[in-house]
Amino acid sequence: ARSRVDSYRQRERRRAARSAFDGSEEDFLRWCELRATLRPAATGDRDRLVELALRTTQYNSTGAELPAGGEAVVLSLADRFGDDGLVGVAAVSTPDGPEWTVDLVAVSCRAGGRGAVPVLLTGVARLARSRGAQRLSVRCRLTERNVPIRLGLKQAGFAAAGRTGDVAAYTLDLADVPAYPRWITVTEQR
Repeated sequence: ARSRVDSYRQRERRRAARSAFDGSEEDFLRWCELRATLRPAATGDRDRLVELALRTTQYNSTGAELPAGGEAVVLSLADRFGDDGLVGVAAVSTPDGPEWTVDLVAVSCRAGGRGAVPVLLTGVARLARSRGAQRLSVRCRLTERNVPIRLGLKQAGFAAAGRTGDVAAYTLDLADVPAYPRWITVTEQR
């Protein structure tokens, strides 16, 4: 609870700084000295990842619980205003072969507006590419609430590739290794 209060205070300081900042959103994010760490999920992350999957609706690709099995990549964010800690997860059900499938992307709303979705998905795409994958697919349930996650998918270069009922598949060709946005410093731990 204490860290959540600190996070809200950081967000208010960040909003005030943005209001006073004379420049583009990208310039502001660069000025914030945004730093991300991407790494495999650890056993100790489980409670936080379950919470992310359950609590967020705008930045949740499926609305499902954290899947068992597969592999998960987590995202932590920090900037000049403080350390947000673990703010995102991408759960990969097929972490081998030519096509990887991401069954869940969930990102905290407090980080979603700072580009967390494209950064997380770029990290997963880079990992998949390093292991020989040629394509990355993300399942996304289409709801009125999760438009922000779909915008994040587009920002990361994904395109809608098909639909079954209310679930769309967004795909990214991995012929080239995707680059992170220029306004963020990313550390990849594998």
